[in-house]
Amino acid sequence: MLYDGTKSAFQQLTGVVGMIDKITAVVADIDGTINLKGSKLMPETLAAINRLHERGILFGTASGRPLDHRTFDKAHDWGLNFEFDMAIGMNGGDLWDKDHEGIEHIMLLSRDFIGEICEFMWPLDCNVIVYADAYDRVLVKRYDEKLESSVIRNKSHVEYVTPEVGDGSRGHRQDRGPVRPVN
Repeated sequence: MLYDGTKSAFQQLTGVVGMIDKITAVVADIDGTINLKGSKLMPETLAAINRLHERGILFGTASGRPLDHRTFDKAHDWGLNFEFDMAIGMNGGDLWDKDHEGIEHIMLLSRDFIGEICEFMWPLDCNVIVYADAYDRVLVKRYDEKLESSVIRNKSHVEYVTPEVGDGSRGHRQDRGPVRPVN
């Protein structure tokens, strides 16, 4: 099939015409999907996202990261012409959109259950990470290279903890999202 100039290559190959007119929102994963971890957007990506938003298509991010100002600042840091319309953090555990106040936290783990997870993971050869207050208070088992690069990139505040982190005696005093093992 030769390109006839009237349809995009996608439209010619798939027969789908007008699909872009039905899109109302785009939510993109960050850190390795829409951009390299901790980097700016590629110029073509930046231009495409700005064009979509100018056409009235909402744009937001999805990530395993907790939601805080670091996530929301990315719109400016990347050079977007707008603020995010929505954001998903903690792999779906944190939800935010521009039309509602605050971040909604979904299906939080209880302090007791976090304690059980930490106790189980402690003997394993992995770092145990609990976001007690997004990146402003990160509870960890050990400081290693992966954690160091995250601390630098996210300007995190890290505290070392014992396996009893979930019992409330060592800093983690409320229900929270997932506990992350990092090898």
